[in-house]
Amino acid sequence: MRSFSLFCWNIHSCVGRDGKCDPDRVRHALGSMDFDVYCLQEVGWQLHRGTRDFDQFRHLADEIRGHAYQSLTRSRGAQFGNFIISRYPLEATQTVKLGRRWGVPRCLQIADMVLPKKRVTVMNTHLGLDPLERLKQMNRIAEYVRANPDQARILCGDFNTLRNGVAVKDLGKLFEYHSSSRTFPARRPALQLDRIFATGIGACKEGGILRDTRFREASDHLPVFARFEIAA
Repeated sequence: MRSFSLFCWNIHSCVGRDGKCDPDRVRHALGSMDFDVYCLQEVGWQLHRGTRDFDQFRHLADEIRGHAYQSLTRSRGAQFGNFIISRYPLEATQTVKLGRRWGVPRCLQIADMVLPKKRVTVMNTHLGLDPLERLKQMNRIAEYVRANPDQARILCGDFNTLRNGVAVKDLGKLFEYHSSSRTFPARRPALQLDRIFATGIGACKEGGILRDTRFREASDHLPVFARFEIAA
């Protein structure tokens, strides 16, 4: 194996720009791609978004197929979370709670991918809307990363940061690679909400956003991706 690829997307409960919840639209968009690991956020329903009796996790996993790990958070008005689907086996999975504000629980999803001759820790997250809340969450993620300095790792997700503030820059110093594409809103992206950080894997040979109609119409976010050359 000489390369490793990752795809990251906030699917907005499968609600597209037209306001319709269409899991098949998201499913077909994902099925048209070929990545080693898919990291998704906002899978499931919350308040008026999505359908309460429909399992979006299973629906998407049936299309991509692989080793799946879901972190479901429940509250009075929501049942949604993060989702990792990997081509390679997942081990040592865990979900770290990052706190709750305004009734929405947040988490850091962690899974070790077992690649041929290499193990990569994949971290998938969706941070809060409040600046103080995000600062605490990013500091907690940074503590986890510092506690495991030698492990090859990727951190990705929806960071909900409107600009490159101090907390994001400090977090980025713990990684060799970080993306900087504008992903929100999908129609005319102006904000860098969705990011990928990586270290210990190898050089990034390709990265950016996917902005064609498949993704632009299916969610309010555009997906980010990265392909790496595996370091010897």
